[in-house]
Amino acid sequence: LANPMQNRLAALTFWSMLVVVLASILFPRSVIAWMRDNWSWFNSPMLLIERVESPANLVHVVLFLLLGAAARIGMPHRGFSRVVVALLLLGIGTELAQFVVPGRHPRISDTVIDVLAGASGWALMSGAIFLWPRRAKS
Repeated sequence: LANPMQNRLAALTFWSMLVVVLASILFPRSVIAWMRDNWSWFNSPMLLIERVESPANLVHVVLFLLLGAAARIGMPHRGFSRVVVALLLLGIGTELAQFVVPGRHPRISDTVIDVLAGASGWALMSGAIFLWPRRAKS
């Protein structure tokens, strides 16, 4: 990124996305239900995601795709393999934590989806950065 302010904004984007992912995955089912009932801005995107027929958990796909993209811009000096390892550890950790969260059910398939979607988000953002036209410095 071009300047320190953009770097801080990118880092803030990553950390904010990480908080959203953790909250979405670790809040008890009753809290998510309350949020959906009371916050239309939260419920509307969920309804769109749920309308799509898919064998994969699309909420995980969307969350981790965005997290991977945010990781690419928020931590630009971390390589792909480090990000994939971090995504794997995050996926395993959140699924293990769901053993003690009411209304949640850990699944190995969710961890696989988390890693693949996060890695895809990172790769897509890398491609966008590569293709984005660069302004010549004056």
